[in-house]
Amino acid sequence: MPTRDRTRAQDRQDRIDYERELNRQHHQTQRDIQQRASDADPPPF
Repeated sequence: MPTRDRTRAQDRQDRIDYERELNRQHHQTQRDIQQRASDADPPPF
C-alpha cells in the first residue's frame, strides 16, 4: 500500500472547500440567470 503525504483530514477539508466552491458558482449562475430574465433590455456593451 503506497504511503500518503496527505492526511484524511486534509482530504476531507479539500472536499468541503471544493463543494463549497461548486455551490457558490451554482448560486452565482442562478443569480445571473434570474438577473438576465428580469432585464428586458440587452446589456449596454
